Amino acid sequence: MRRTLGYRARLSVGSVATGLFALVLCASPAEAQKTDVLVLSNGDHVTGEIKEFTRGLVRLSTDPMGTVYVKWEDILSITSDKTFEIELQSGQKFFGSIRPSEASGEDEIVTGEARVPVRHLSVVKATPIKDTFLSRLSGSIDLGLSLLQQNTQFDYNLSADIGYRAANSLTRLDISSIVRLQNQAETTNRQSYTLAHIHSFAPKWFWAGLGVFDANAELSLVGRGTGGGGAGRYFVQTNKVSLLTWGGLSYSYEKFEDQAGDNVLNGIISTMFDFFIVRGRKSDITVNLDVIPSLSQGGRVRLEANAEGRHEFFKDFFFKLKIFNSYDSKPPTEGTTRKNDFGLTTSVGWSFG
Repeated sequence: MRRTLGYRARLSVGSVATGLFALVLCASPAEAQKTDVLVLSNGDHVTGEIKEFTRGLVRLSTDPMGTVYVKWEDILSITSDKTFEIELQSGQKFFGSIRPSEASGEDEIVTGEARVPVRHLSVVKATPIKDTFLSRLSGSIDLGLSLLQQNTQFDYNLSADIGYRAANSLTRLDISSIVRLQNQAETTNRQSYTLAHIHSFAPKWFWAGLGVFDANAELSLVGRGTGGGGAGRYFVQTNKVSLLTWGGLSYSYEKFEDQAGDNVLNGIISTMFDFFIVRGRKSDITVNLDVIPSLSQGGRVRLEANAEGRHEFFKDFFFKLKIFNSYDSKPPTEGTTRKNDFGLTTSVGWSFG
């Protein structure tokens, strides 16, 4: 049974990942005019197209230098006619173009006829609101492989994500697959597919909805489908650090080996911490913890913990180290099934958008 499940999961993950990759390669919308101007603290003027400002860096596409990254604190002023979703440390959001301000250390956000002055260093994010579907996509894909000749063991781990950004919202698909093939032994695998939608409704507050399918041979989980949602808040949001928590309810249908399928009502509390640094190259650390107490099965609590670090070693290419842990305090096959699945993976990937 595990071998059949692993085979089907690998086909499914490979098909989805191939589709995502093809979508990225085929996404070739007409390039926007490179008319945005940055004035730097050393007096230089740089002209290009602002792709994004987040985590303290402006990503700028230029003709002579390709894509360059400029630290936010090294910029004196910005001039752009494009429409941005601009978010401040306070959680306030504005939609408009950016102009230099006469006051030192300030920018002006132009929204219709109004000009809103904001402190330059209070801006934590600025995302262009583009016109076409493909131009609003961004994501990444990474792959890790290992082969041990002694017992003819082959491992691979694949991750991919793709996101679509609109005004006040983000929709994202995440895929994760870990498979171990070993001669004269059962195939083991861990699969996860998550579709999430986040919509901001007030400064620092958002609605969250998600659909998840996961399978884990180590925990004898043939498959679990989950749908749920809730509300959350950013408690810290700066150019270097973000911390958010959200909570709500979820409903699952799960099937374990040698067990009938079961319906489960859960609560969910999720926390994510993101830390970003720039020292020559970009590096970031993301830690996510989900606490999932069952409301229909007394005494059962599941934990999903993930920590990953990325380091860019070349433009848009990165090295990733990921640690994960899944825990189920009261699996349906208690006594014959492991309660915990822990692992570490390494991979090399590419980001786009």
